[in-house]
Amino acid sequence: MTDHLKNKIQKGIVIVVGQGNGSHPVIVSVSKDISGEYSAGNILKEVAGVMGGKGGGRPDFAQGAAPDRTKIEAAFKKVQELLGI
Repeated sequence: MTDHLKNKIQKGIVIVVGQGNGSHPVIVSVSKDISGEYSAGNILKEVAGVMGGKGGGRPDFAQGAAPDRTKIEAAFKKVQELLGI
């Protein structure tokens, strides 16, 4: 799903937070042309960390899980701070 979304926007960052039982998947995908500037692994660590989880990955793709989906707004605010948007 993240690859499909990334192909649609062509340049950018896609963050998907799913809904699971007890733990919620978090996936970050960064287009290759900006993966030197923005690391999917670092973004994921921040997002999942705010939500009480963890994960890791490559500069262009990372995945993890977080138990507290109620903190999703705070996690996305953290991303906005990181990206300066």
